[in-house]
Amino acid sequence: MTSAQSFFLLLHIFSISTSTVNAECAYLYFNHVLKVLGAAMFYAKVGDAAMVYTGDYNMTPDRHLGAAQIDRMQLDLLITESTYATTIRDSKYAREREFLKAVHNCLASGGKVLIPTFALGRAQQELCVLLDDYWERMNLKFPIYVSAGLTVQANMYYKMLISWTSQKVKETYTTRNAFDFKNVQKFDRSMIDAPGPCVLFATPGMISSGFSLEVFKRWAPSKLNLITLPGYCVAGTVGHKLMSGKPTKIDLDKDTQIDVQCQASIC
Repeated sequence: MTSAQSFFLLLHIFSISTSTVNAECAYLYFNHVLKVLGAAMFYAKVGDAAMVYTGDYNMTPDRHLGAAQIDRMQLDLLITESTYATTIRDSKYAREREFLKAVHNCLASGGKVLIPTFALGRAQQELCVLLDDYWERMNLKFPIYVSAGLTVQANMYYKMLISWTSQKVKETYTTRNAFDFKNVQKFDRSMIDAPGPCVLFATPGMISSGFSLEVFKRWAPSKLNLITLPGYCVAGTVGHKLMSGKPTKIDLDKDTQIDVQCQASIC
């Protein structure tokens, strides 16, 4: 069930629980969350009762998107996702410095960096902007790759919907589009075992299946390589096992075990 479908189910239940269920008294309001491109908050009012339904939201701007905004309002009910609600994290700038340092050190040592991401999530676009800027400042020549498919399509929408992005991206748009990455290119599957250092963004983000798992199987046995995880991982996935400690073996199923010698970090 999508967020919109869940919302309308909740709206139906909410309207039944109020004294007024006249459809003419109900109205909806959508607002950009700006945690990911196209995400929205849903506001509804039925009679005198009001509610907001939202996924995760970000109240501070980041490198590629602005902050979530919502009008001042009096609510009877707020339903929100809260992935990191109980997590106290280091400052964003400190995490970015550690991320860039770990990636640069790995590449300088001849290793490869795998960054598992969701194709339409915020991590890939924000980290691509971060790396692309860092590559320009440091004049680095290591290749940065993104796996094809939804990833390329997502970048296309970021270019099209530039008005939804952060103020910094909008200000630089007159001279260059921040999503026209100078140092990022498409990755071909035949290059998985190619020699030499590189950075690869691959989906899915939890290394639960697909291309990121295929690459992980090939790169995990080398001590030179680095897996850096930018997002939440569900228990039981390879990503969660890497976040939970420093495993030397990971069982994918009863017949498949991966030798894990690579470095692992959370960004």
